[in-house]
Amino acid sequence: MKLHSILFENDERKVALVVLTYNNQVLILKRASRSMKWGFPGGGIKDGETAEQAAIRECEEEIGITPTKLKNLKVRDNLTWFVGLMPCDPQQCIDLDLNEHTDWAMVDMDNIHDFDTIDGMLEVVEQVLS
Repeated sequence: MKLHSILFENDERKVALVVLTYNNQVLILKRASRSMKWGFPGGGIKDGETAEQAAIRECEEEIGITPTKLKNLKVRDNLTWFVGLMPCDPQQCIDLDLNEHTDWAMVDMDNIHDFDTIDGMLEVVEQVLS
């Protein structure tokens, strides 16, 4: 199943996702429900909220971190991708919301294949890290 299908299965809501980097690695999160696959921080954009505001809010809610140097990576249909930097060492500052995610990892192109990721993530990680 493709990333877009998982996010928008009969769903017209707008979503913002964030690819956070630190030391040439990318943060991925394991979902607590639904697919139990690994994905990126993010979620629905609320009424009156910009995609960037939603991306920041979702990072704060899901991992307790406000990303820095956030920039738009891509917009496709109802999905807006951002790339940003982790403002601190993930080992020291991630405060995972266990209601949404059960685990987190920092990955690069060598070890991302060890994780059961949502289809399409490899391409995104490769684009961000290249």
